[in-house]
Order: sequence, then structure tokens, then C-alpha cells
Amino acid sequence: MEQLTQELFERMGMLLILMFIMTRIPLFRNILDQAINVRTSFSFAVLFGVVGIAGTYAGVVVSPSRMDSSFWVASLAPDEVMAHSALIGVVMAGLLGGAFVGAGAGLITGFHAYMLHGLSDISYAVSTPLIGILAGLVARFFYEERVIAPIKAMFIGVFAPILQMGILLVFTTSSPTSINLVNQVGVPMVITNSIGIAIFVAMIRVALREEERTAALEIQRALTIAEMVLPHLKEGLSYRTADATASILIRELQADAVGVTDTERILAHAGIGTYRHVPGEPLVTDLSKKSDPNGQNSNCHPQGTDSA
Repeated sequence: MEQLTQELFERMGMLLILMFIMTRIPLFRNILDQAINVRTSFSFAVLFGVVGIAGTYAGVVVSPSRMDSSFWVASLAPDEVMAHSALIGVVMAGLLGGAFVGAGAGLITGFHAYMLHGLSDISYAVSTPLIGILAGLVARFFYEERVIAPIKAMFIGVFAPILQMGILLVFTTSSPTSINLVNQVGVPMVITNSIGIAIFVAMIRVALREEERTAALEIQRALTIAEMVLPHLKEGLSYRTADATASILIRELQADAVGVTDTERILAHAGIGTYRHVPGEPLVTDLSKKSDPNGQNSNCHPQGTDSA
């Protein structure tokens, strides 16, 4: 049992690296902001389903007589089961995306487990989607939290392998072989899957704190620039104050070009294209015209990749 637990922890480390990369995908933030529709639900179900399949391949084949640590398993013998970390992806799909996403990820992961055959093929195919649905239903109790706390996620993750092992015993009518295999893989799967879920949740919370810190820095930067520009704008909008404003903006924003206009003409321009944007000339670019659809206020137009 100790050797199997150690093997699963080592394999789970590679799975967590994959999940860490997921947290860096911009689309992944939609599920954290609960910006989920039918299209994104399908996308996340497939994404977490792939994570579940990776968790299956990161598992260890166990039979009554041996333990196989091969990384790639094409099929299982009738007396073999896979001790795996696939439930990490399925439970996380339910906790983050709800019952629909959890069920979708569970169906994908469960179908893959069924295709491997073995003693647990039908039971894994049934239990994995059920676990995803239950995780999504449990997540409703924590809807006020953007991301569930790691300790709560770990507690929820404890029950997922227990349920899967129970369904395995039901489908195999508690045969001596299945009881023996459950005794071997049950505890290691409970430990590794629950801890893996908690670690993944912790990684997500760290990523969110980084995002919030970045947003706070950008807000502070914007307020600092506004404080620098305000004394000039208090004097009224003129060619002189507009030129001072443009100089401050291009320096602080590190933009390629900055233009300051009113509703009809260019007041100042700094950076690339200054020779084409002469103060006093009428507005000609689409950007200048679209920036103020009501035609009531003056506009500043930073241009460049660093000032978007």
C-alpha cells in the first residue's frame, strides 16, 4: 500500500504541472468568473475530461499478484484495475463548472476507462460521471465563494474514490478478487486524489491573487497618471495643456503614440506619426471619431501594445 501511494504521488506531480499550465490559459478564467454558457460548458467539460484521461494514464495497474507502473496502458486484463488520479479532473470540473461540466468531464473520463476494460470497466464508466454530477451539486452550497477553500475541496475529494470503490464492489458482486483489489487501491486513491484536489484549488487561488494584485497595480498606475494630468486640465483644454497632457501620457504609458483631441480637431500629438497629426487639423482617423460617439468630450488616444 505504501509503495502504491508513493507511485501515485509521483505520477500526480506530473498531472498537477499540467493543471498549473491550465490556470495560465486566459479562457480558464471564465470558469472562475462563472461566465459559463453552453459553449464554454462544453469546452470545459472536454478540457477537464482530458485532464481526467491524463490522470488515468498517470495511474498504476494493480492485480492480485503484481503492480505495473507503465506510463501507457492500452488495455487491462480481467483481473486488473487502475489506481489513478482521474477523479481530480472530474471533481474539479464539478466544483468549478457545476453539475453539467462535471457530468461531461465524467462521461469522457469514464468512457476512456471503459475502453481500457479490466475488472472496473463498467463500474468506472458509471461512477465517474456520477461523481462529477455530485461534485457540481455540492458546489452549490459554496456558490458565494469564487473558489472553494482547499480544506473543503480536500474533504469533498475524500468521498469520490470511496464512492467509486463502492460502485466497483456493487458491479462485481463483491467477488474475492474485487475485495482484494479495493483493499489495495482504496486508501492510496483516497489520499492522493483528495490531496491533489486541494493542491489544485490552492494553485487556482494563488493565480487569482496574482490577477487581483496586477489589477490593483494598474488601478494605482491610472490614479497616479490622473493626478499628474489633472493640474494641466484644470486650466482648461487648450493646445498648451493638451501638449503637456500628451507628453505625460506617452511617458507614463510607454505607448507608441498619444493624441489629444476635442470633438472636432487635433489639440496635441506625441510619438509616432506626429508629422501626420498636426494640432489644429480636423479629425480624420476612425479611432478618433469612434472614441467619443456622443461628440461631447475631449479624448486621449494612446496607441501601442503596452497601453491597451
